[in-house]
Amino acid sequence: MNRLLPYHEMSLKLLDLIKTSSEETRDEQIEQIVDMLDSRQKFLASILPPYSEEELFTGSILIETEEEITKKLSVIKRAIQMDIQKLQKKKLGSQKYKNPYQSLSLDGMFYDRKN
Repeated sequence: MNRLLPYHEMSLKLLDLIKTSSEETRDEQIEQIVDMLDSRQKFLASILPPYSEEELFTGSILIETEEEITKKLSVIKRAIQMDIQKLQKKKLGSQKYKNPYQSLSLDGMFYDRKN
């Protein structure tokens, strides 16, 4: 019996979820992704060696699936980071618009010299 098949099915479901991610439903999908990753991690911790030939073959397929999942998750992470940076720039711009003299430095002096 192949003990990795349920893990493989969970990985494929996760991959499908990641492929269909969009900005509108990103928060809900992130929660689902975290839940799926947690359940996969718990399941993977319960699988201990020795492995059968079927499990080794399934493991080699899983390696490719895991690489694809990692790439897709890094794309989602970069998109979130870019959104955070845009929000921070927007917040800073709003603060500068409300109080344009806030960031002025008053550590120097100017002397007007008349001859």
